Amino acid sequence: MMVKQSRNEGHPFVKRRLEMGLTQGEVASAAGVSIRSVQAWEAGQHTPKLTLDGVANLCDLFDCSVRELAGYFPDYQARAV
Repeated sequence: MMVKQSRNEGHPFVKRRLEMGLTQGEVASAAGVSIRSVQAWEAGQHTPKLTLDGVANLCDLFDCSVRELAGYFPDYQARAV
């Protein structure tokens, strides 16, 4: 199945995903979410709402720390308390 790729290639998360050669489907599977959720993150429509397992899996997939993963969503960090 062909997955439509994001048009928001300037978003830090999209840039990293593309650098890693990952599809939205691979990211969705690792995070335990739907492809639509990943598309919404990349479009800036929603921020990730993940389980700890989902966060750990994404960190493994992107070979990054939790802090680095959070850095891919600067708008989310700005709202963090």
